[in-house]
Amino acid sequence: MSKLEQLKMENARAMSELERLKMENARLRQKVEILEADLQNSITWSVEDFEYRASALENYDDRYCEIYDCDKFEEALLMMIRKHDAEVGITWHTIDFWLDEMCRKDAP
Repeated sequence: MSKLEQLKMENARAMSELERLKMENARLRQKVEILEADLQNSITWSVEDFEYRASALENYDDRYCEIYDCDKFEEALLMMIRKHDAEVGITWHTIDFWLDEMCRKDAP
């Protein structure tokens, strides 16, 4: 096989792979659009909600990190989501529980 024929075959393989990647890209973009639409119609909780609630529990005093270990807010959020009861849902009371359970510095 000549060098030219080898290059043509490699080019054909590369073009085939490029087409496969383009199709995969289009499929993934479609999935992202679906997920973004779903996210717009969902309720989400975040570390900022833990920060807000800790501040509110301390009468909106910015020193809430003296009472709560702010580095544990993300861990508490993930635990709250993992262990929540779908029959009850997640409320501010749920966040209060996890703040005290996992983040309060004077907790036993």
